[in-house]
Amino acid sequence: MIDLLSMTAAQVEAMPEAEAAEVLDAWVRAKKIELPQEVSRSKKKGHARLAKKALYQLKSAGVSAGVVAAANETPAAEVVEEKAEEFPAVISSMAGTGEFAVFFARPIRGGGVELFQGVVSDELGVLEITYSEAGRGAYRKRMKALDEKDATPVVKVPMERMLREMAHALALNEISKTPLTEEMQNVIRRLGVTPKLSHVEIPVPDASDLEIAAAGAALHGDADISEWLPSEPALRALAETIETVRTDATLNEQSRAAKFREQAVAATATFFTPEIRKRYAYRLWHMAEVFQATGRPGQAELARGESRRLFHTNAPTFFGQRLFLKAIEAMQKASGEAEAAAKAALSKPGALSPPKLVK
Repeated sequence: MIDLLSMTAAQVEAMPEAEAAEVLDAWVRAKKIELPQEVSRSKKKGHARLAKKALYQLKSAGVSAGVVAAANETPAAEVVEEKAEEFPAVISSMAGTGEFAVFFARPIRGGGVELFQGVVSDELGVLEITYSEAGRGAYRKRMKALDEKDATPVVKVPMERMLREMAHALALNEISKTPLTEEMQNVIRRLGVTPKLSHVEIPVPDASDLEIAAAGAALHGDADISEWLPSEPALRALAETIETVRTDATLNEQSRAAKFREQAVAATATFFTPEIRKRYAYRLWHMAEVFQATGRPGQAELARGESRRLFHTNAPTFFGQRLFLKAIEAMQKASGEAEAAAKAALSKPGALSPPKLVK
């Protein structure tokens, strides 16, 4: 059996990179620096890179007395980039309430990863954040599962992007005065992120965006947006006006449908203030990234176009009108089902009979 700790630099350089890595790992475990130092100066770039990585690991483990400039030649930024690529962060699609999930990991020295997962609101900030530890293999397996056909739609991003997202969310916590529990604060401290707003820049619309404005309504046909509805206060106000139209016996089916559409247009104009337009613009820009990452370029383009129109213009939004029409349809269906259930109950034998006295 070959003694890996007795090998020379020349022998290591003659090996394939995979075998050379095993030898260097043995020297790291033994906390010996001589061979990694020599190989780090090799003309073979792959072998030199492996040796510099070994020297960096030795330095991190506290073996610094004899580690010369070669260890410092491995920029910390380079190591961080490799780790970020190895452990991508995940952002989910967005719910109609503006919430999305985050899931990411940081390597732990000596093996394993720190796992962070939570829920973020585009209005309130961080709603949930937890910390745990796991093996690197388990995290890779979970990342691989997200690439499967029927997996939850997500976007994989570098750690730098994730940290910006978390800093932005924490700034929203401060603005909205949404508190963090003591446990969540401990996780944030471990993460080392401080509040900082960083809104994405949404470009101005071009001519084609304005020409296909009506197509924005088609986004509601996508499964990830089909369940989006207006806010609860807007739904309550809509329900009051819709009930009046629904129960008006003087209206036929066609005129009632026309009235419903009028109500949807009016509700859209009231609801989509400049602030709300920007909020939905950011939500759709988020969803465009999800669509693009999950093989839906057509929806991605529609979402980007509607996002640009909402953010930079005051033009009517057909996407918004469809949001309210969809809510009206849901209300009609619920009312119809309730009426049908009531009729069915009354049609049962004895449904209207007085209760029998127990002797």
